[in-house]
Amino acid sequence: MPQLLLVSNTGSARDTLAAALKSNGAHCLFAPIDQALQMACSTQATCIVLLDDASNFATALLQQIRATQVLAHTLVVAIAAADKLATLAIAGADATVDARVPVETICQVIDGALLRREQWLGASQLGRGKNSTERQVQSALDQEHIGSLLLLRFNHFTNVSTALNMLGVASDALQMEVERSLQARLTPLLPSGAWMTFMDEENFLIALPRNLVGLETLADSVALAARMPVFLAQREIRLRAHAGFCVVTVSEKIDARTLIGRAEMAADQARDGANSTAVQWSAQMSSQVLNDLQLASAMRHAVEHSEFQLLFQPQINMNRGDVYGAEALIRWTSPTGVSIAPGRFVAIAQECGVMDQITLWSMREACRQCAAWEDLGLHIRVAVNITANQLANPRFVDTVRGALNESGVSGAQLAVEISEAAIISNPQVFNAPLTTLRNLGVTVCMDDFGVGVATLANMKALPVSELKIDRSFIRPLPGTAQDRMMVQAMLALSKQLNTRVVAVGVENVTQWAWLKENACDGAQGWLIGKAVAAEEFSALVGEIRQNKFAAASSRAIL
Repeated sequence: MPQLLLVSNTGSARDTLAAALKSNGAHCLFAPIDQALQMACSTQATCIVLLDDASNFATALLQQIRATQVLAHTLVVAIAAADKLATLAIAGADATVDARVPVETICQVIDGALLRREQWLGASQLGRGKNSTERQVQSALDQEHIGSLLLLRFNHFTNVSTALNMLGVASDALQMEVERSLQARLTPLLPSGAWMTFMDEENFLIALPRNLVGLETLADSVALAARMPVFLAQREIRLRAHAGFCVVTVSEKIDARTLIGRAEMAADQARDGANSTAVQWSAQMSSQVLNDLQLASAMRHAVEHSEFQLLFQPQINMNRGDVYGAEALIRWTSPTGVSIAPGRFVAIAQECGVMDQITLWSMREACRQCAAWEDLGLHIRVAVNITANQLANPRFVDTVRGALNESGVSGAQLAVEISEAAIISNPQVFNAPLTTLRNLGVTVCMDDFGVGVATLANMKALPVSELKIDRSFIRPLPGTAQDRMMVQAMLALSKQLNTRVVAVGVENVTQWAWLKENACDGAQGWLIGKAVAAEEFSALVGEIRQNKFAAASSRAIL
């Protein structure tokens, strides 16, 4: 016999509901609002029923219940005015019901919530883990009860759970609360015949029946519901979740492991693409995975045999019209002769764990080339791109120092470029290594400036010497008044911070003229020169010095 704790002040509505629940076989206890939490902890009732009133106590009490460890997974049904139901569901109610409906309907909602809890507890006792889930999916496939699988993948779930454990929260409390919350939120959305379970800590699986109409819309709704907050240890916790799904085709014989793998692959695609909507698996994803595996193998070989190449794009002083520096751009051609886009091979390198080795090679090669140009009388500062992960590595500064010592060039002949978004992601951590680099004489450049979320306050605290305005702001110039205003604001900010500013992506003389008129310090782009191999760079610098940019000479020093 279920034991219910009915929370409400005295009144006819409470008495009528209690009588109806007792006639259905439930044992009812009563708790006034001010004693509800204490009685809930002491009685350990099967279900807490909140009968809200004009004081709107239910939401606050519900949050207290979810923040109390012994009650975090207790079934809660909230009865309230229609305009309060959505708020109560978000706060953690397992079921909500409009207070205006007949008492018989309210009893049906409570009975349904109790039944779902029994089914959930029964399913939880069948065992967890991927092997158990595979057996469930395979059984449903054999009986032709599955038409599609939807997988929710939670980012950093284990890290959040571990952090909460430091606060005294049980190690499985977060998983249990998320599962309880998902059961409550998703049950009204899912069709008859659907079932759901945690496959492991970070993956929640939903099996859906065949011939389901509106699968994409349903998947998006599930993904949105998964991002709603849960309340645990007196904290509101919002987990990042991405959704992927795959469909069982009638003509294809497929086993559970393959089907689950496809859903996982689609969820990974949603995560990697930062998609807020669900992603459907396609055969192209599998082909991409195989291609990436092949590239990863070839990349390890390339790292071992230094098969990468650096190209150098000139950077020009807009006042003097002279080349002062070059950005080193890494390139890689696969064994099949295909040039791999930098963004793609950098992502694969990070997954393979070889990015640090590639950066070390790039740093050494750029410094070596700088020394070679110096021997020819060509005084050029080289800039090397780095990532947040590399800057966070405590050995990174030693890598830079070693490359400088090995090549014999001074710190003033080297610059490091890191994106605005990367620096601002953790300014407290990055401040120390960047300051050390600047003390070595190395120029610290903030790349992609304008597309991140930097503020004047955190900009002032960072040891940045140069801002590189993102090409998206340069492309439309002179453009509209708003286009010009945006760039003028960045130029003014750089002057206030006493930093140099470089425009990236200058491709025509109109852009050049406007930037020069507005006192931009430097420029980089196809108008000045494309990225070329090291052996071609000296000749390119000679051409630039002899062309129209030479007329822009002035006394300004960059």
